[in-house]
Amino acid sequence: MRQTPRRGFALIAALAVLVLISVVALELGVRARPRRLAVAASAERIGATAAAAAGIEHARALLTRLESAAPGRLTREPVHTVDPWGAANGLVIGRGRSGAYTYRVELHDAYGRLNLNGASEDQLRRLFLALHIDARRADRLAQAIADWRDHDQLRRVNGAERDDYLRAGAPLLPADDSFDAVSTLRFVLGMNDALCDSVAPYLTVTGDGGVNLNAAPRPVLLALPGMTEESATLLIRTRAAGRRVADLDALANALSSGARQRLRVAMPLLRNIVTFETREMLVTSEASQPGAVTHVRMDAVISRNASRNAGGGVVWRRVSR
Repeated sequence: MRQTPRRGFALIAALAVLVLISVVALELGVRARPRRLAVAASAERIGATAAAAAGIEHARALLTRLESAAPGRLTREPVHTVDPWGAANGLVIGRGRSGAYTYRVELHDAYGRLNLNGASEDQLRRLFLALHIDARRADRLAQAIADWRDHDQLRRVNGAERDDYLRAGAPLLPADDSFDAVSTLRFVLGMNDALCDSVAPYLTVTGDGGVNLNAAPRPVLLALPGMTEESATLLIRTRAAGRRVADLDALANALSSGARQRLRVAMPLLRNIVTFETREMLVTSEASQPGAVTHVRMDAVISRNASRNAGGGVVWRRVSR
C-alpha cells in the first residue's frame, strides 16, 4: 500500500513525458510542413519546366520535318513559292504528355508582329489607327511609348516622361529603355488594360523588327509605310487562295495606280523591313500537372538559320510561372 503513491506519481510522470513528446513532435511537424510544401512545389516546378521544354522540342521536331519536306532559301525576296514553315503559322499542338505533366504549344511567325522596341512612332500610330483608335489618342500613345523607350527625359509634345508619371501617381515609372515584355505596355500613360489586351497580339519584343507580308495580320500590315487598305486586302486574299506574294514589285503591279504609287514611294524603307517567308517561329509552351496548381510557361524563338540542322535551333527562351 505504501508503494501506491509512488506508482501513481510514476504513471503521471510517464503521461507527462508522453504529452511533452507529442507536443514537441506536433511542433516539429508544424514547422516542417512549409518546408515539405516548398520541396513539393519545387519538384512540381521542375517537372512542369521540363514538360514545357519538351513542348518546345516537339515544335522544333515538327519544324524540322517541314523543312526537310520542302527546303527553301532564306532571302528577303525569295523567287521560290514554297515556304517550308508557312504551314505551321498559327498551329496549336494539343495536349502532349511528358511524364505526369501535359503541355500545350502554339506556334506563330515571329515576323507576323510589329516589334514594340523597333517600330517608329509613325508605325505605332498607324497600328493604333488600324485598331480603330481615334487619331488624337493614337498620336499620344505613340509618343508616350517612344518617350518610355528613349534614354532621355526630353518629353515629346504629346508624350510623357518621369514627371508626368509621378504627377499621375502611376504604379510604374518609365524605364527609359527598351520594353522587356509586351505586357509592360499597360503601364504607359494613356494606356489601360483593355486597350493593352487588344493591341498585344500584334506586338512583340523579339526579333529584328522584320515583318512577313505573307503572315502578318491586317493591323500589322497597315502599320507599315506605304501600305493601304487595298494592299492589305490583296495580301490577305492571296493567302486565303493558298498563294503568297514573292516580292514588292509583284505586289505593286497588282494594285491600282494610287495604291501602287504609295507603295513604290515607300519601297526603299520597306525593303529593309519586310520578308516573304517564315524565318523565325515564336513558340509558346504551357505545362501543368492535372490537379496541381503549378503552371509553367516557356516562350522561345526557333530560327531556321540558327543551326546547321534542317530545323534550325532555339535562339531565345524565357520561362515564367
